[in-house]
This record gives sequence, C-alpha cells and structure tokens, in this order.
Amino acid sequence: MQRCQSVSHWNRRDRCVACTVTDDELLERIRLGDSSALEDLLRRHHPRLHAVCLRILGHRSDADDAAQNALVSIARNVTAFDGRSSFATWAYRIATNAALDEMRRRRRRPRPSPDVDAVHERLAEYGGRGTRLQICKRFFDTLLI
Repeated sequence: MQRCQSVSHWNRRDRCVACTVTDDELLERIRLGDSSALEDLLRRHHPRLHAVCLRILGHRSDADDAAQNALVSIARNVTAFDGRSSFATWAYRIATNAALDEMRRRRRRPRPSPDVDAVHERLAEYGGRGTRLQICKRFFDTLLI
C-alpha cells in the first residue's frame, strides 16, 4: 500500500489512520455525509489518477488540469458509484476520460501564429549567406533550439 502523504492522518504509532480504512468503508462514510472521508478517498487516489493523466497527455500542466477535473467529477458523482467494479477502477476510468477530454480541448486551442515581422527580421539576419534553401534551413533550425 502506498504511504500516505497527509501528516494529519498519522496517529501516535506512526500509522496512517485513513490508509487502514478500506475504500468501501470510506464510501460508506461518504454516503452517511462524512466530508472528511471524501477528502481521504480523493487524497489516497490522487497520485495514481495524476499519473494516468500524465501518461496520456505527456505535459504536467495538462495532466494537473485533467486530474483536477477528474477529482471534481469523482466528488460530484461518488454517491452514484454502484460498486460493480472497484472504486479504483471507476476512478481510473474517470481520470482517463478527463485526460482524453483535455487532449481534445488542447487540439481545439488556437495555436499562436508566428509574428510575420519577426520572421522577416530574423530571415534578413541570414541574408546573403547561401541559397534561399540554406538560409531558411538555418533559420528554422534556430527556431527549434
């Protein structure tokens, strides 16, 4: 089992109180209205959910957004969890869907167009030193660095 990161969960014997409770027990407490149980459950699963988002998206900031969206979705719908699968499987699927949604959003974002004047200025720096093809190749090589 993963070591808990929350110092407030640790008791005097250096055991995490929240991690000794199963997901099913936390879910039952959530159904009874215990908001701290929801926090414990989300904190327990956050690292794995973030990891799956990062694996799908490849960028930490996008993975942060997707993981946060997944946690919000889980928090809103946790009482609708019906137990046909484990909570971890259900949460993993929500995180996967959140990451895929973030990927679709990222594709729809307008990409910044290059500043045409800046491109012409930088091309002018390379003028007179080779053919047009060589000048353009050196210029684009500098953009990739």
